[in-house]
Amino acid sequence: MTSSFVHAAIIRMQWMALSLIVFGFLNFAKATTVSTAYPTDFYTVDTSDATNIKIYTGRAGTNCPVSTTSTRCDSCAAFTSPVTTGTTYACNNNQTESGQTFNVTIKSDKSDIFTTSTKVAAMVGTTYINLTPSSGTIGVNQEVSVAINWSDICSAAGSSVGSSCAESFIATLKVGFDKDGGGTALAEYQQFTISYRVVGGSQTQSFPCSPAVAPADTYEGFCDFVVFPGDEKIYVEPTVNNTNSYKVGKLVSSTSSAGTADASGQYYAALRLYYAQGTNFSVISPSSLEYVDLPFNSTTGELTKKKITGLTNETPYVFVSASVDQGGNVTYFSDIALLNNSTASADYWQTQAAVPHQVVGLLDEKKCFIATAAFGSEMDGFVQKFRDFRNQFLLTSSSGQKFVRSYYKISPYYANIISQSEILKSIARGFLYPLLVIVQLSLMIGLVPTFVILLLGAAGYLYLIRQFSRQNKIFRQGV
Repeated sequence: MTSSFVHAAIIRMQWMALSLIVFGFLNFAKATTVSTAYPTDFYTVDTSDATNIKIYTGRAGTNCPVSTTSTRCDSCAAFTSPVTTGTTYACNNNQTESGQTFNVTIKSDKSDIFTTSTKVAAMVGTTYINLTPSSGTIGVNQEVSVAINWSDICSAAGSSVGSSCAESFIATLKVGFDKDGGGTALAEYQQFTISYRVVGGSQTQSFPCSPAVAPADTYEGFCDFVVFPGDEKIYVEPTVNNTNSYKVGKLVSSTSSAGTADASGQYYAALRLYYAQGTNFSVISPSSLEYVDLPFNSTTGELTKKKITGLTNETPYVFVSASVDQGGNVTYFSDIALLNNSTASADYWQTQAAVPHQVVGLLDEKKCFIATAAFGSEMDGFVQKFRDFRNQFLLTSSSGQKFVRSYYKISPYYANIISQSEILKSIARGFLYPLLVIVQLSLMIGLVPTFVILLLGAAGYLYLIRQFSRQNKIFRQGV
């Protein structure tokens, strides 16, 4: 036996050992519970982490018929009357009821957990719930379906919640296999984190708010908003009145206020705009089929969608807003007394009505701001600075709003001319760059300090000009 043959045999043995290790590791890694089916029709289901599926749900009021307590229902459908001044509605289009079940189908390929004693079970925190399979056989790679009562989940989540699911909670639910049937632990499981928020149906909500009025509740959602017309669409710019990182407040009973964070840990998820054709706000009700949810990013504090499409040009529309949380609860409806332009306070934005048309004032695919025409794109960073300045300073005062509306009327004509010529674009940019400096400085330090700096700068400039003129005069006299 030659040394080369021995060396080759050793190498082959090493590869075989490495393959066995890798194969064994892969077999071990894949030996896990797989959740093959679970409800996904909640308002929010986060599957970014497959080992811990996050489910957000809620319940607002007791407006669902008794016959529907075993299934999710639409409590907003009960509110058929118009939104009126001082409205204290709270509803949910897909609310969870205590009598329904949470259905899960699971399986596992880990053969050593299946014995004659293995049971399918659930655990909420440390509370064990023995389950009877509704279908399937307990065994390796066998799908088993189970139904868990929501009342059991609520009861296990906390004594204050109870089987009636009357309080908000956040709890960890594990559904899997109890190897020895001991009722204390699960050998393999799929984990869910359930966030459940309860809102009182007639909960008093401290809407309205505005830049000129301090919020009564520090966990309020959306407050003022303004809509701008577009081509078969409208654009929305809202204000979020929430000083607690966009978390929702506790609104369980009719006497509580949103001064404390809700136990569900939920955040606001969307701005809902109810709308109707015409000029009458009072025709809008929460049961209206005409509404759009504009998703809200609770990390950045921005809407990820800012327009409603599919509208009819040259037709007036009116809008009423509400705040939607991650569980689908709809709260803080607009007070229409402040939406009606004829009676609204000057402290509030007064353009919650719009007429879509082809010539638009906000950024659009065809017609646009002069700034957009000059810089070439509505997504240009410079253009965004002008938009931020508009939102933070111009739209928060009645005189600023009048200026913006006037600008929207005249800008499309000139923007169209500028966009056709590179020379005109260069000239427009030359005029806009000084304004951009003022805008950026205002966004950084505020409007008043910026104007103070400008006044000091202007005074300094005039002083230097005067000194230069004086020195020049003395020089000429000397000559």
